[in-house]
Amino acid sequence: KVHDAGASMDSGAPGAIAGGQSAPRLPDEAVDGVFQAANAADTLRQVSQKNKGVFEATKICSYTTQVVAGLMYKVTVSTSDKVDDYFDLTIFKPLPYTGKSPYVIESGIKEKRIA
Repeated sequence: KVHDAGASMDSGAPGAIAGGQSAPRLPDEAVDGVFQAANAADTLRQVSQKNKGVFEATKICSYTTQVVAGLMYKVTVSTSDKVDDYFDLTIFKPLPYTGKSPYVIESGIKEKRIA
C-alpha cells in the first residue's frame, strides 16, 4: 500500500493533516504546564519591559500545536486587561526521551493589535 502524504492523521481533529498545525484551542492544563516549564512569563516580562509595555500578568488566550520531532506550541498571550496588544510566542517541547524541558524558541516575539 502506498502512503498518501496528504492523508489525515488521528489527532482528534477532523481533517487534520500529518505535520500540520492544529486548530486554535482555548487554554488548558497542557499549554499551562508547557508555558510554566519554559519560563515563558519571564521572557514576556523582559520583552514587555524592553518595549516599555504594560506587564501585569500573563493570560493565555489561545494556542495551536504542531508535531515536529517534539511538540511546537504557538501561543497567543495578553499581558494586561487594559491594552489591546497581544504577544505571539513559540514554545518547543522536546520528545520525552531527550530529558529536556520546554523552551521558548521565538526570537522575535511580536506584538499585534487585535481589531
